Amino acid sequence: MFRGRLKKILFVVLIFILIGVILFGMRVFKNRKVKISKPDSNRNMSLLNYSCKYIKIIRTGNPVMEKRVTSSDDIKRIKKFFTSIKIKKIPNPHVKGWAFSITMVNNNKDDLSISIFGDKISYNDSFYSIDKNVPQEFHKIYNELHYVEQRPKIQTFDGIEFEKDYYKK
Repeated sequence: MFRGRLKKILFVVLIFILIGVILFGMRVFKNRKVKISKPDSNRNMSLLNYSCKYIKIIRTGNPVMEKRVTSSDDIKRIKKFFTSIKIKKIPNPHVKGWAFSITMVNNNKDDLSISIFGDKISYNDSFYSIDKNVPQEFHKIYNELHYVEQRPKIQTFDGIEFEKDYYKK
């Protein structure tokens, strides 16, 4: 009889401990917020705080041409344009050629490269889908930039620059 009563008391104590643990656990996790990110949600490129000395824009065509944007107002305009684009990360696609190659050159040689491939863009070593009108909108900005168009130059390891022949003669 004493053992039966002891078992009942132990059972009730275990039930109370179990209820206490459950209530304590609920209280601890009640204030924790679980952040659920949508992998296909749209986001923007964050370029406004990226400091750069100049922007080098290379345009495809025959011949391939380059503009070096040095005005702070023009640099801000280009940064705002790219920051306004809605991007959606995609797996690395097979792409052929690019319409524009944009390099933001800063003082630390920590350059940032962006390439536009039709309805795709390469930024920060990843690919993103973009609106199909983005290349035309950027082409308009490129044409409005009042800088001399020149053939791109290649710099060798010892600092010598020379023109690269982008098309066959």
